[in-house]
Amino acid sequence: MLGRVFDAVRTVLFPRPRPRVTPRRALVLAHRGTDGRVPENTVKGCRLAVEGGADGFEVDLCMTRDGKIVLWHDCHPDALVAVVRQAGAEGRLFVPRVPEFGSELRKPVSQLLLSELLASHGYEAVDEVPPDLVDFDPEVDCRPALLDDLLDWAATERRARVLAFDVKLKPSERARLPSMVDTIAAALAARPVLADRRIFLLTVHREVYETMTAAVNGRSNLRSLVVVPDFELPGVMDFVARRPVRYVSLGINPRRAWASTRDDLVQVVHAREQGELDGVLVWTANGDKVLAELGKLAVDAVITDDVAAARRILDAEHERHVRLLERRERARIRIPDEKVR
Repeated sequence: MLGRVFDAVRTVLFPRPRPRVTPRRALVLAHRGTDGRVPENTVKGCRLAVEGGADGFEVDLCMTRDGKIVLWHDCHPDALVAVVRQAGAEGRLFVPRVPEFGSELRKPVSQLLLSELLASHGYEAVDEVPPDLVDFDPEVDCRPALLDDLLDWAATERRARVLAFDVKLKPSERARLPSMVDTIAAALAARPVLADRRIFLLTVHREVYETMTAAVNGRSNLRSLVVVPDFELPGVMDFVARRPVRYVSLGINPRRAWASTRDDLVQVVHAREQGELDGVLVWTANGDKVLAELGKLAVDAVITDDVAAARRILDAEHERHVRLLERRERARIRIPDEKVR
């Protein structure tokens, strides 16, 4: 504990200098597949986000008792974060709708049949639905979506270049992970047009990461699928040093000082520039200051609630970086000529 306190103080007083990075246009991914106007984890949300400038989306995956993969955030309805979300404390227009306390259907997704989940779960609007959503159908657009629903649409939308899946299975459920990977593999094989997309499987649980990695590595037809360890606390580079990790995902934890998170990001970006990593994703990135810093660090992808702002700020930082390097290159080329004169 004292070590973490000391590290937090050091990052505030003596932040690591930003490394020299290769310019790259950061990919913008819609957090939970929505810009906020429609329910999270739905096909309509992902479609509107891509139409609004997103390069793809991040959605949450759970697995029902009968092995169906659904887009749903709260694997257990009685977890603290789930209850908070049901109460509308996140400030979103739509909140999850689940069975009341005491209902026999109020139990983890893994213990429900798909038919039970679809009949008892969904989303409801806190206030009136925005009037600009003229094609919004509550009967359809507030239902939990299946992975197959999402992939059917993504196969028709070339602008959806990145599909990031946050796997919500816990370490106690890791015996089901090979089956989940098999199901995802079969779904992708049935849609060969998705073979050129970037597809990430994210998890915050190290045991889940190890099990999924083994399952993916055991299948030669899953080269497009990358398992990504997700971090909200310090320790990312220690983890990377002990495993053949190619991508990492870093969460901006509101309970952690931004200076400490930035310190980890600087180390990860430096490792990427040295060829030790292929890329870094950051979530949930909101606010002009944070987005601008991520643009300066040239992270590979940003998961955000505000697609329009992220697209604007990250593109502006990328263009500024390119112009700066062009000026430096012109100055470098002119110097020998001036010496000759």
